[in-house]
Amino acid sequence: MGGNLNLYHFKTGVLREILETPYRIHLEEGLRVVASEFSLNSELLATALDDKTIRLWDPKTEAFQATLAGCLENPRLISISLNGKHLASSSRDKIQIWDLCTGNLSRTFNGHSDRNIVIQFSPVDQLLALGSIDTTILLWDPETDKSFALEGHEQGFRR
Repeated sequence: MGGNLNLYHFKTGVLREILETPYRIHLEEGLRVVASEFSLNSELLATALDDKTIRLWDPKTEAFQATLAGCLENPRLISISLNGKHLASSSRDKIQIWDLCTGNLSRTFNGHSDRNIVIQFSPVDQLLALGSIDTTILLWDPETDKSFALEGHEQGFRR
């Protein structure tokens, strides 16, 4: 591994590509990739690093595109909306929504009372689902800032 990001075919498990240079530079500085997410069309790769930033890359050319700076804590989870316009990042109990067209932070809101474990946009990008070890799923509408909890799970979510 040594600073590389290995891309595998998800069905066969065969190594398809190794992205080297950009990640090696960051790791030499002591940074670590803690989460990654592709856009639905595979034209964007987002990586969350342990320096409170999210980096955006073109996976086909390996070109660095932008840094999303201003995370309140180190992001642990990231999710790109299916339309590719927004990225949600989750730290311990905060969620931040980023506009991928401008690179600006759009909104910040409180997540669960305990650690967020799962974050995912709905298929039509209307809701953001957050699962936690506190046994609840929080559904949040980024447009209206309204949320509601689905309760009754016997165990918390685990990755």
